[in-house]
Amino acid sequence: MDFCYWQSLTSDLRTPCRSAKMKQHTLSRSLISTLGMNIAILIVLNLISTMFFYRLDLSKNRSYTLGKASKDSVRKLEENMVIKIYASKDLPSDFLSLNYYLKDLLTEYKIYGKSRFSFEYIKAQTAEQLQQQAAVNNLGVFRVQSFENDQISLKEVVFGMTFEYKGKIERLNFSPSMQSKLEYEITSLIKSMANVNRAELFVWRDSTFYSYPTEVFSKNLESNYKVISTDLNTPLSQGGVLLLTGVREVLSEDQLYNLDQYIMHGGKIVLLQDRTTITPESIIEIQTNLFSLLNHYGIEIKPNMVMDYICDEQRVGISKTIPFPIFPVVRGTDHSIITKNIDNIVLYVASELALTKNNDNLKFDPILKTSPNSGLVKSPNFAVDPNIFNIHTREQFPLPAITVGAKIEGRVTSYFANDPVRSANPEFKKSIDDAEFVIFGDRDLSIDQENNLFRDRAYIVFNAVDYLLGNESMIKIRSKSLLSSMLNIRRYLESYGLMYEDIAKTEVQIKTGIKVACVVLPSLFLALLGLFFFSAYQKHKRSVK
Repeated sequence: MDFCYWQSLTSDLRTPCRSAKMKQHTLSRSLISTLGMNIAILIVLNLISTMFFYRLDLSKNRSYTLGKASKDSVRKLEENMVIKIYASKDLPSDFLSLNYYLKDLLTEYKIYGKSRFSFEYIKAQTAEQLQQQAAVNNLGVFRVQSFENDQISLKEVVFGMTFEYKGKIERLNFSPSMQSKLEYEITSLIKSMANVNRAELFVWRDSTFYSYPTEVFSKNLESNYKVISTDLNTPLSQGGVLLLTGVREVLSEDQLYNLDQYIMHGGKIVLLQDRTTITPESIIEIQTNLFSLLNHYGIEIKPNMVMDYICDEQRVGISKTIPFPIFPVVRGTDHSIITKNIDNIVLYVASELALTKNNDNLKFDPILKTSPNSGLVKSPNFAVDPNIFNIHTREQFPLPAITVGAKIEGRVTSYFANDPVRSANPEFKKSIDDAEFVIFGDRDLSIDQENNLFRDRAYIVFNAVDYLLGNESMIKIRSKSLLSSMLNIRRYLESYGLMYEDIAKTEVQIKTGIKVACVVLPSLFLALLGLFFFSAYQKHKRSVK
């Protein structure tokens, strides 16, 4: 074997080793390069995610997403707004879900408010210190039951927050039932404190408004709008919306003329008005020339008093309560954005709404109705059968649903079209083709409610104002329903006229039946499925044999 042959042989033996090492080195470099690229991509994506925010909300009507009105309000903050939350460590279960929702909501506000909006949870060493800090900020303390060491005891918890902006401080106390209204409450306070996104609203308030507690209603007005009070003695600027909270007295000719011309020049009207007033002695029909104006336009508020089988209850004596059919409890209609998702709207001595006969110029859209078991008390005597308070049966209410709220639009002519003096005014306008009214047949919708069950009823008034202002984004957060079920048994029964004497009892029975079915039917299905497969197996086994 010569030297050249040996060298060639050993060279061939070494070549595979060098090749394997080179491949291994190349693979290592490729892995490192791929890993580095992936890390770089993750860093870039992380940076991008801090700049952009997107939240996937699959709930009905995007209920858990911040509304446009809320985003716009917090974006327009001129200075820093600081939110401070005072919350006990051991919040009861009713408050826990509200607290989780609050954190999510404030996080979204912070994203859209950027550096102008911040929030923090106030920490205290002891529960007593937290209560003291809450008391300084006029936040309430709740007494709740707790079960500890096999004993039921009462404990005090704090849950509320403060808003600080431009040296002003506002506060908001929480309650377990306010989750669906939380965004509306926060946004209203932001709008009020920062004075952003508040449209002008003319408001008429007569003696009735000031005779009853209306503090909450007035506060909501101030939070949502730039309120301009008017007595109609002077002309109003053209356009916009006028809220009339009820008229009981006769208007002067100047007042009536200014109202008429406001409508003729494109002003839109939200009216709370019924035909009766109650005194300790009797029921009296309201006499005002506003009804003549409305009748001329083709709108009628009928001289009657609406009753409903579904109604409020009033206390008689110390412990007894009786149904009060002249105080009907109605709910909003799903087809109208103004009243949708607003239930438990109690009306105090409401009147029926309709168009006058042979009126083809106006479109009448009912947005609030009584139940299919209704009744009427008619003028002039307004005689109420006392038996409806003592013997409360469905047969006493034979009438179908009655309209107590309506959206009306179309052509109307001026009440003063044939007045030679008034019509000679250079700014006088004789008619309008697209007049708009939203009317509720109850003046008392502005009265504050002590019963929490009815506290949201005035929302239909603010929704009507925002609808006419074209601000539907505010309506959506005000009427947001987070917990409503698609299987609303009471609404289903009412929509199909399947009414029973004891609706609450019937509702419980149906829900119990559904729960039992949900437990039994799956087990029964699995048992039948097992029998089917067992039978099929036995049949196959016999065929094989």
